[in-house]
Amino acid sequence: MNCEFRKLSLTDDRDIYDMLQEIPEEENGFTNRLNGKTYDEFKAWLIRSDNISNGIGLEDWMVPQTTYWLYVDGLPVGMGKLRHYLNDKLLIEGGSVGYAIRP
Repeated sequence: MNCEFRKLSLTDDRDIYDMLQEIPEEENGFTNRLNGKTYDEFKAWLIRSDNISNGIGLEDWMVPQTTYWLYVDGLPVGMGKLRHYLNDKLLIEGGSVGYAIRP
């Protein structure tokens, strides 16, 4: 079994989109905002997420975070988000790592 993490890319395509449609919208405290969204909404979300990773366009309460895809044997099976640092609010609730695995 070959496992790897890949950083979100603006060129991510249908394999990631399809996985996000299978991951529930809310599970164990993780929110998947792409469940039920269109492919065009997914592509717009990739741009926004890339900007967030680079600290671009953040609202006052936000911190940069990077999204990663988990691949097993070349297929996407999960996603994770890693916040670069925590603000006072996130120190109390939210934390630095969130993840979801495809059912």
